[in-house]
Amino acid sequence: MNNADSAIEYSKRAEALVNKFNVFVLSGIFVFAIIAECLNAFGFFKIEQIHMLTALLISAFFIWVPIMMFVWHDGIKKNKNKPTSILYKSWYKWIIITAVFISIGSLTVSLTHHALILIVLPPLLTAQYKADLKLILTVFIASVLLVPIGVYGGFFFGCLDKNLVKGIAPEVTNPTLAERWELAKDGRMMTLFTHYVIPRSICVFVIDAVIFGISARFVNLNKETMELQARVNEEMTKTNKIQTTIIDSLAALIENRDSSTGEHVFRTKKYVELICEELINNPVYNRDLTEEKATYFIKGAPLHDVGKIMISDIVLLKPAKLNAEEFAKMKTHSEEGRTIIKNILHNIENDEFVEIASNIAAYHHERWDGTGYPEGLRGRRIPLEARIMAVADVFDALVSKRVYKDAFSIDESFKIIEEGSGTHFDPEIVRVFLAIRPKIEEYLKQNQ
Repeated sequence: MNNADSAIEYSKRAEALVNKFNVFVLSGIFVFAIIAECLNAFGFFKIEQIHMLTALLISAFFIWVPIMMFVWHDGIKKNKNKPTSILYKSWYKWIIITAVFISIGSLTVSLTHHALILIVLPPLLTAQYKADLKLILTVFIASVLLVPIGVYGGFFFGCLDKNLVKGIAPEVTNPTLAERWELAKDGRMMTLFTHYVIPRSICVFVIDAVIFGISARFVNLNKETMELQARVNEEMTKTNKIQTTIIDSLAALIENRDSSTGEHVFRTKKYVELICEELINNPVYNRDLTEEKATYFIKGAPLHDVGKIMISDIVLLKPAKLNAEEFAKMKTHSEEGRTIIKNILHNIENDEFVEIASNIAAYHHERWDGTGYPEGLRGRRIPLEARIMAVADVFDALVSKRVYKDAFSIDESFKIIEEGSGTHFDPEIVRVFLAIRPKIEEYLKQNQ
């Protein structure tokens, strides 16, 4: 995945999280509407019950549309936190914000000055969608327009401010709609505009500007951070490619000493890669084998015989079976390899990779039954990376022609690996290796 794809994926995940949060905020608005209705029923707001109930029903309907879409799609279908979730749909945020606007508008009309602060809620929720400028500008304008709707709607249907009727209808505490129409005469609408709409619109405009100014600042900071991270990732990718090339070239040069073409290190690396691809989803080893570790296993595989650089040509190139003394000398290449890797790579690679690569070099000749070398480790005491390498190394030695032997057939080689299950090799790794036989055969066919 390139940097552009990573940025897009990050943006989608961030928007999905915002959608999820805003859905829960909608639930909170519904609870608030229920509480407001209960308070009005006990005479706290003194709003006609039919008006308050209408506001509650309108809010409830529009609040529950996006909530039920979320519950049905993600609750029943179990799509939470997956790209198939409705939270990842680009249009879903418009439904959420529309529901917020209409529900807040209904409550603002009914509760008027008691719910004025709710007008800033849509801009606050929308500011989280940093990448959608069209949505942000739409909400910016709509939130200012919500002020006159709340003021004039509240005058006719909501909790009437007593300052508006003071001196005109002092006996009126909860006027009917007809009485409110009477109060609307004598320039009362202009008074609403000059004393309520204008100052509140200015306040909302200033609040919106601050909200979106802060949001824009964080957008710029986030953009700069992502650009910096992209450059860092690009440099790290280049560095990793250089390091991998050096490692592969070093391993190939060492293999050339024993009359090999150097292809052995690349074939075994491929076998390790194919085994890791299968093991990473294996219930036996998926806890021990992360994607990062698998990358290190594959990258370190070519260094498994790096210790052979310390073995003399007399032993390394002998075209016959080694005697006991020569074999003892040959076996030291595993420990020599561990030492070389730790001495050379500790300053240019991270500690985990150095440990994995040195384990591969040191222990790939250990056997599952404990009869291998250099330490005679048994079973799972042998590092996983070395157990994988053991299968890959032996298989390639079997199918390859060497100065001291002819190549075995594919069938014979797989049979020998299978027969070594539980004695030479980890049984589970052998099972996986046999399962990927078609992939291995296809690879060998392409690289003959």
